[in-house]
Amino acid sequence: DHMSAAALARPADPDVLLAAGAIAAMRGDEGPAVQRLRAALDLRPGWANAEAALAEVLSSRANATPAERATAVTLAEQANARTARGNSAFLDI
Repeated sequence: DHMSAAALARPADPDVLLAAGAIAAMRGDEGPAVQRLRAALDLRPGWANAEAALAEVLSSRANATPAERATAVTLAEQANARTARGNSAFLDI
């Protein structure tokens, strides 16, 4: 798909990685989604949109470990705090 190709072509672009990760998550490709979203956060630490997206994927995985679920809670709380709790979509995580 186009976003996977873009992520491979631009591995240092956090915007592309966020989009590719979100699309992978919507398709149920959790492994690539987590990898791309973590890479986006590595490139842009503290990015609320990427934190929330990763939290959503980690919290909804059927085989999530307790550590992944705890990470999801932490990421969701950070995303909410960074937006002064102003993004209602982050509250649903």
